[in-house]
Amino acid sequence: GIFYFRERPSPLQGLGFGLAAMGFSLFFWDQILIAVAHQDRFLAGNLWILMAAATWALFATLQKILTRIWTPQQINLLIYILATFVLAPVADFDVLPKLGIGAWALLVFLGVNTLIAYGALGEALKRIPASHVSVIISANPLLTITIMTVLRYQQVQWIETDLIDWRGYLGATLVVTGVICAVRKAKD
Repeated sequence: GIFYFRERPSPLQGLGFGLAAMGFSLFFWDQILIAVAHQDRFLAGNLWILMAAATWALFATLQKILTRIWTPQQINLLIYILATFVLAPVADFDVLPKLGIGAWALLVFLGVNTLIAYGALGEALKRIPASHVSVIISANPLLTITIMTVLRYQQVQWIETDLIDWRGYLGATLVVTGVICAVRKAKD
């Protein structure tokens, strides 16, 4: 948003972006150290992460541009139709009749969640600066961290949880603080 749409952040918003960047660096500190020590093992993963970030930036920019012409719902419908045609040939539909009630409930939940989340994202991109939406999206992993921390303390066996050290929690706090600063409007 800042580069393409020439959105100008206020000093408080600039501080927010800086705090969020510092927070992510602290949160991923141990992964950064592992990546430096074992570059061969983590190169592919880091490339996937960079590609995902670039794809999200492109997606947000294109959606922001298209909201001038189409409604967010029309854009999402187009994306869902395209994804259906691209992914259907590689899908294994023979598995569907074998799914239990729990798996079907999960599929329905994830489908509805996708419709609501991308509908809200589309509306947000239409109504507020793209740079604000990007910062908010970057805070989404904090929900995952919270859920995984709860699961770790419940000692669940069906998913492996990572231990987060003090740097991780400090980083997460800085990310939240940075997001709050970045999305605040400048006072006139």
